[in-house]
Amino acid sequence: KTIKGQKYGFDPYGKMLHGLYAITFEEDGRTIAEAREIESEDELPGEDDDEYLYFFGDSPKEGAMKTGTAALEIDGERYSYKFYTSGSKKGAGVNGIDDDCIYIQGRRMEAEDGTKYEPFEYKGEEYLINTSGKIMKNKKNIKDADDVYYCTDKKGIITYTGDEKQEK
Repeated sequence: KTIKGQKYGFDPYGKMLHGLYAITFEEDGRTIAEAREIESEDELPGEDDDEYLYFFGDSPKEGAMKTGTAALEIDGERYSYKFYTSGSKKGAGVNGIDDDCIYIQGRRMEAEDGTKYEPFEYKGEEYLINTSGKIMKNKKNIKDADDVYYCTDKKGIITYTGDEKQEK
């Protein structure tokens, strides 16, 4: 519901949503059928679930739907999220590759701290991502913290992994 230019979410019982929620909509795509509050990482919906992730925070007003980027804390860990800023999915967590990063239900996938780079499987392809979540495109023989070498193509898909540099 839009109130004074801000969007808010209300569960089927009329309670205003505040926090991180997995939401299922009625067939009209606007009416909330179910709003499940997310309190731990285990409760996050998967990429192919019928639920969409939304965040209702305190900025600019209490309970206002978040769009754009946000740093959210789940289970004591901080994660980077991105929510659609326009269109029919406005406010929902981004799913897919956007700004050279992979997002699943809004959460930016990142290599673990201290690893430098890490393979990440997405839609049947293995991409190389760094600790900031960037897909490493057109790389030759970059080395992670465990001295493993990687080469990637123009999309960031891994073409070589090994203990030795690839000769070409």
